[in-house]
Amino acid sequence: MSWYRRIILCLMVLLFAGCASSEPKIGVESFNGEDAMIIKALAYENTNPKKSIEILNKLYKKTDKYIYAQKIIKLTFEQKKYKKTIQLVKEFVKKHPNHKCLALNYEIYSYLRLNQPNKALQIALNVLKKHRDVEAYKLVAYIYIQKKDYKQGIKYLKTAYSISHNDEILAEMGDLFFKYLNKPNEAVSYYQTHIRLYGCDPLICSKLADIYRFLYDYNNLIAIYKRLYEVTDDTEYAGKIVYLYVEEGQYNKAINFIKTNKLDNNLLYLVYKNRFEKFHSYKDAYKLYRWGGDLGYFFYYSIYKFEHSKKGLLDLKNLIANLEFLIKKQKNPV
Repeated sequence: MSWYRRIILCLMVLLFAGCASSEPKIGVESFNGEDAMIIKALAYENTNPKKSIEILNKLYKKTDKYIYAQKIIKLTFEQKKYKKTIQLVKEFVKKHPNHKCLALNYEIYSYLRLNQPNKALQIALNVLKKHRDVEAYKLVAYIYIQKKDYKQGIKYLKTAYSISHNDEILAEMGDLFFKYLNKPNEAVSYYQTHIRLYGCDPLICSKLADIYRFLYDYNNLIAIYKRLYEVTDDTEYAGKIVYLYVEEGQYNKAINFIKTNKLDNNLLYLVYKNRFEKFHSYKDAYKLYRWGGDLGYFFYYSIYKFEHSKKGLLDLKNLIANLEFLIKKQKNPV
């Protein structure tokens, strides 16, 4: 499921919850047997929605209570009968204009399911004129996004974000700038401002890290990983920081970071190993030998120390002694 579809489903829940009516009240009957019919309708709702709708229709005709009509619309929509849902909504709005909020949302999403975003947009914009809240702005934005009109989508998301300062809305804005409009710097600017004002939210900092990685901006990437490590205490970020330091050849910074944060010695081992493989440092070879007991590193330590020696024959004696030590430990033609 695409991120857009996931957002739409979440938004449906929020919108419907925001203007939904309560369930039919049991105990206050308009006619004898109403409660029994309500219980039957509720019982059939998940197992046999068609039967539930039949009962709700009877209840609606007998009482003219709008809540039964709303339930019929809901169940019809859930059965993916979108054209029928639209028809029911139009009838409902004419008869119950003061309770049209929930019904209009089902109409909007029915048009979206029928791949008619223009009709959905027209209704959503009319709703927005009367209800200028975050969810209404988000709904309009996502319809524009479905139409691939990303600039208009961002416009309405910006308003929703200015009202709520919600991190998820900002993340969606950033995705549009970065992935669809090819404007990573716009996304970076919004993310940086949010972090400066509200702190390093993991979602926003992770999004910013993705862009820095894409731009090969390793200095800023290390900085944001440090912020993430501080707020989450997740060692995965610590490992990424060490890896980037090593990639950049900043071995001392990697070692200091590991020691300062008391990280796993395996990371320290990897840093020394990488530095040894690049520079053939006999000091690193000796540390690797001391940690792991690998005689291969003791061999390299002995050879490279002799090659860097300024003492001549004096260090030659040490080399011979080290090689004799190795021969006693294992037979090796080298």
